[in-house]
Amino acid sequence: MRAFRRPAPLFADTMRIDGPSSAAFLLGIAIFSLITFLRWPEILTHPTFWGEDGWFWWPEARKFGLDSLFMPHTGYFQTDSRLVGLLAAPFPLKDGPLIFALAAFIFQIMPPAYFLSSRCAALCPSTALRFMIGAILCAMPNTWEVYANLTNSQWHLAILSCLIIMASSPRTTMAWVFDISMLIVGSFSGPFSILLAPVAIWITWCNFDKARIIRLSVVLIGACLQIYSILHLARGVPPYLGATPTAMARLIGGQIVGASLLGHRHLEQIYSLSLWKDNVLPWIITIVALWLVCVASYRFVALRIYGFFAITVFSASMACPVSTGTVPTWTAFTAMDFGGRYFYIIITFWLVTIISLAFAGERGSARLVARILLTICLCIGIPRDWRMNPFSDAEFLIQAEKFETAPVGTHMILPERPGGPFEVVK
Repeated sequence: MRAFRRPAPLFADTMRIDGPSSAAFLLGIAIFSLITFLRWPEILTHPTFWGEDGWFWWPEARKFGLDSLFMPHTGYFQTDSRLVGLLAAPFPLKDGPLIFALAAFIFQIMPPAYFLSSRCAALCPSTALRFMIGAILCAMPNTWEVYANLTNSQWHLAILSCLIIMASSPRTTMAWVFDISMLIVGSFSGPFSILLAPVAIWITWCNFDKARIIRLSVVLIGACLQIYSILHLARGVPPYLGATPTAMARLIGGQIVGASLLGHRHLEQIYSLSLWKDNVLPWIITIVALWLVCVASYRFVALRIYGFFAITVFSASMACPVSTGTVPTWTAFTAMDFGGRYFYIIITFWLVTIISLAFAGERGSARLVARILLTICLCIGIPRDWRMNPFSDAEFLIQAEKFETAPVGTHMILPERPGGPFEVVK
């Protein structure tokens, strides 16, 4: 257990901290990949486009080419999806979904793999603990909406960007290329660079060196571009939030804590409890969660910084989500499979909190409670939410092959996940 309990100094000299060997690092990536694949193998074995993949990224890449990179969507630029769309555009339609799925799969594996590497040893010196955190994040419950689909891969890139900003300085050309290229893609994919900017500024101020100045510059450029896009492009009618302290407690108690510990399929059972209906249980869960977060953030500086980013993203998401019609948005978000992407980053922070306290926390009630909650997650939540619901084979390949042999000008309606079809014109 001592390997798990070593202190985690931020910005420590990583030359004195042992990272995983090359073999151990590759084995870790293989395990992360296997976990991700086994939870939803249909993503790669029967790939189809997902949401905006078929509505926008693929057809607009074919129609506009490189110009599609400069086309904002929902108010901001989504460069990762556009780049993969351009990569898939020269290939036949039947190959497009597989290219999209492979890219999304890789993007999802990158954050735990990067965290396992020696680049993040200063954040968490224990290789064993970094591996455990990465494995649990690959298996974490309540991730259906962001699971290995390109449209929502920007959420994974946001975590990777935050880790790059917090990580030690690169010492090889390959590390430099990876850091800068992925930080560029992450900063230009979604509005997260706006929220990452304060983190990058603070870290650069504390440790002023060449690597952090370059990282800060990339993030600030991305943030300025996204702010310009948001200010000059309408995002539609602001939704009615129905925002109250109790509504927030129900979101934290249900979608964040309850779903991550018991699995999101248990949410309806939680909601049926009389203590939940009387709003007693949501507040108890919220208070306990906030207590554990405060204890962990006080002990672990790196967790404090990531928590600032995660809470900022969650707050912005709850303040400016997509419209849900006549139902108050915060009420609609308590549903089992609705708006899960908005909870993804804050759930990762919550799970890292209880894992860190359980294995590296000081003796006391906080560590005991964290160990109990982590055991519940491992024994109930992860098994319960392990297998994603497979989609039925909608014969996408058959329809795509018909499209390839059809005459120019043909219109076809093709299936895609999670349910809505899309129209393609040859």
